[in-house]
Amino acid sequence: MTPDPIFVRAAECRRAVRDYLAKRLRLAFELSAVRSAVNRTGGDWSDEEVNSALVYLAGLTPPHVKTVRDKLGPTLYYQATTGGVQAMENGD
Repeated sequence: MTPDPIFVRAAECRRAVRDYLAKRLRLAFELSAVRSAVNRTGGDWSDEEVNSALVYLAGLTPPHVKTVRDKLGPTLYYQATTGGVQAMENGD
């Protein structure tokens, strides 16, 4: 049985997002910065797809991404967790 292309695309987006953030563990990025960066690696993901990937990664146990809220405004930043780095290193 061939996997559904939509699920394959979502998995590729999640992997690209997690790997990008995990390689920059000490930094946190806005959604638009994450999208721009992963699209420079050859992807063509939308804000919605990247946001869905971030929400999914944050909901894992242990979480692979954490959300950091700007103290002076409504902006959300995303940062890899040690769980995300370990998953990247293990090739999960």
